[in-house]
Amino acid sequence: MKRKTPLVLMSLFTLLGAKSVIMFSGCTPTRAEDDHLGSAEQVLTASQCNYFAVNGKVQICHRTGSAENPYQVLKISEQACINAHALHAGDYVAVNDPTCQGGGCLPENAPCDATLPCCDGFHCQSGTCVANVSDHCAPSPCQNGSTCVNDAGGYTCTCLPGYAGTNCETEIDECAPNPCVNGTCLDGVDFYQCACAPGWTGTDCDILIDNCDPDPCLHGICDNGINAYTCLCDPGYEGQNCEVDHDDCNPNPCQNGGTCVDGVNSYTCQCPAGYSGTNCETPASACPCSSAPEWQAALAASPLPAGSCSGDTSWPGRCGSAANDGQYSNMVYLRTGDGSAAWALYSGFYGSDPFCAIYEVQTDSSCSYYGGFEKYLPVTSAEASACQAEILSWAQQNGAICD
Repeated sequence: MKRKTPLVLMSLFTLLGAKSVIMFSGCTPTRAEDDHLGSAEQVLTASQCNYFAVNGKVQICHRTGSAENPYQVLKISEQACINAHALHAGDYVAVNDPTCQGGGCLPENAPCDATLPCCDGFHCQSGTCVANVSDHCAPSPCQNGSTCVNDAGGYTCTCLPGYAGTNCETEIDECAPNPCVNGTCLDGVDFYQCACAPGWTGTDCDILIDNCDPDPCLHGICDNGINAYTCLCDPGYEGQNCEVDHDDCNPNPCQNGGTCVDGVNSYTCQCPAGYSGTNCETPASACPCSSAPEWQAALAASPLPAGSCSGDTSWPGRCGSAANDGQYSNMVYLRTGDGSAAWALYSGFYGSDPFCAIYEVQTDSSCSYYGGFEKYLPVTSAEASACQAEILSWAQQNGAICD
């Protein structure tokens, strides 16, 4: 009669394959020998088979269930580890325990479960052995509102802007080096402020304030400076803003009693009688004939009656002027009398020569010279003008209107 294969072996054979069963069929524990057979939380995992495989081979500690030899060292293929041992309770990889004495442990980053502890200094977290990390951030050593980040080697402080140092204990000096070109730097947390010197502006006090905008100079050109300006005044103006019309009459430039009239960068002198020139500095030329007694006698007399000297066709009347008469030109003349004598006063040019003259004339209608007193003087043009002015002035004052 043939011996039947136990049901439990048939199940394993079906699940793991015949080859695997042959490897450990003699030592497979019964349910009574191991209550945890197939318990998922205590079995070797497929990820461990993959992780610890070297050249396709994995060395494991296979649990036999024997009290005398509880584990057997097996070096099997990676796939056999997965197929035959990944569900075998108590099996574990022989890492850090090559003779399967129960002292093995899983290194950092190894896949882990409850079958084998992580090595000292590590713990199983989310299926991976990770380093034990002390909480260096309790309490936080980071200052000034910074964030503490815990790690295996200690901690790292993530500083807020404006702070530096291991614990963010140092405020960064934004004023070193000084960014303020023309001013004092005031340090803040992650910023600075420049207190500008007078005349400067801008974030870094590097912009010269334009004191000429708007232009303060009323009559001139503005020259900008540091916290100041200078007005280059137009001629005739003065004052800080060229607002004052310079008094060109102070001090008075007019001489000999002349009156000064102020202008813009100019003046005019109104000269008294007898003076001329820009500053009334030149005495007016006198008529040389004025000192003659006969000239004086003529001007002391009276104009001849109206209609007198009508017979003189060249220079008729008692007073007149003639542009040209033969060699005479620009002539002015006057005839006066006192009832017993008559005189004729002349001034003008004979050819190109200025002159003044006094003649004693007849009192008839001809008013002609009859051989009496005669005075003829060569003079300058200015003196001739003075003689003519004297004649015309006397004629106007005494009603002898010149023709």
